[in-house]
Amino acid sequence: AALEKIFEAYRIFESIGDESGMAYSLNDIGELYIAQKNYDKALEYFKRSGELRLVRKDKRGYAKSLINIASVYTYKYEFDDALKTYTQAEHYCDLSEYTKGKSWIKAGISDIYSNMGNYNKAISISFEALDIDLLIGNKYGEIISYNKIGFLYIKLGKFEDAKKFLFKARDEAKRTGHLDQLMIAYQYLTQLAVIKNNFQLAYQYSVESESIRD
Repeated sequence: AALEKIFEAYRIFESIGDESGMAYSLNDIGELYIAQKNYDKALEYFKRSGELRLVRKDKRGYAKSLINIASVYTYKYEFDDALKTYTQAEHYCDLSEYTKGKSWIKAGISDIYSNMGNYNKAISISFEALDIDLLIGNKYGEIISYNKIGFLYIKLGKFEDAKKFLFKARDEAKRTGHLDQLMIAYQYLTQLAVIKNNFQLAYQYSVESESIRD
């Protein structure tokens, strides 16, 4: 249903020659295909959006498209292409002074190294993303970083450090209403409680997570 409406929006923008709206719609179509895990279609529409933004000399918009393209490459486990695209995206972030974009790039690169099992490298880059988020007041990115760092500390067996950052994610997500990140924090806290054989606490966290999902 969402795709149907976004395609309808695209056709309206196209009929009036609004290339900015067309690029925006193509980007949203890509995001919806990611939600459906149809990564090839997502890549197609992100690239189309990026091409329009490049023609319009919208450097910030093109940086956003490149970040989305790189994220799809990561989902497809095409890590070399993802890293190359993130490097290109960083260039356009610098050209357009898009600091928040550089935070998303750091977070994305951290995901690549996490998927490769290089958790020390991943956590180092996650802290770089967090520093940017704190500097510019990007609360959503900040909470994402707390969750990533907590997860990576679990992978590294540093459970007290993991707990500290996951509690930060939980508390800030509660305070600011970022429910998707609150759900993720509870999921990771569930994992941590199971590792520590605290099954009653794990159950409580699991219930919280499922309640938010519902």
